[in-house]
Amino acid sequence: MPYRIVVALVTDWTLRGFYPQPKQDAPLPDELDTAAPDAYADWEEGHDLGALFADLPDRQREVLELRYLRGLSPEQIASDLGIKRHAVDQALHNGHRKLEEKLGA
Repeated sequence: MPYRIVVALVTDWTLRGFYPQPKQDAPLPDELDTAAPDAYADWEEGHDLGALFADLPDRQREVLELRYLRGLSPEQIASDLGIKRHAVDQALHNGHRKLEEKLGA
């Protein structure tokens, strides 16, 4: 999946987490041309997103994978893992912060 699509999905899911809306899956924006040349293609070739996730602590990696790879809501993640919603929010926040640090380096 092109990096810009992942960024669009992560941004959408993150915003929906902070600003809950009715339960529905938001489609990708119509103006997003998935066949267009990808400005991040060269970056993707030099980075392994799986390796970025692999370096995270177990709980953060598990929560991020459930959120972004399986598309579960924070409530579903909390239920599946048997933890509180607050713990899911913390894991997402800390995981995002660590990924930003790695990507910024």
